[in-house]
Amino acid sequence: MVSILLFSIAELIVNLTSCWSALYVLAAFAAVVLAADGPATDWPAVGGDAGATRYSTLDQIDRSNVGKLQPAWTFHTGETTAGVGPTIECTPIVVEGVLYLTTGNRVLVALDAATGAERWRFDPNSLPWPHEPTSGGVNRG
Repeated sequence: MVSILLFSIAELIVNLTSCWSALYVLAAFAAVVLAADGPATDWPAVGGDAGATRYSTLDQIDRSNVGKLQPAWTFHTGETTAGVGPTIECTPIVVEGVLYLTTGNRVLVALDAATGAERWRFDPNSLPWPHEPTSGGVNRG
């Protein structure tokens, strides 16, 4: 069985304290959803389903192997300088092998969930009319 998972979801949530951690979460999140010998599993909503249960039937990762996991890929938003910049506080979703996330600057990005390759991005800041976020600039997805 081939697994591209980075860390367990529980470990990632605990370690989600910085922008860098968030980037690793994205890669791990995609890997959890796609790390199966069978068909990929979608994570189409925050919390995995309409009830936000955060439950997955995937079973490749368990207590016996979670400590052996390694990064499969990393995605950099390009929005930080020397580790300082906007934070990512959103939960990505995965649909049909595409991981969708929003960056700290509210840019929507679509990544190939298996490889981390960027497919496309939409920057609402480039629109011809002004837009000021009501959240004070913190992006929670």
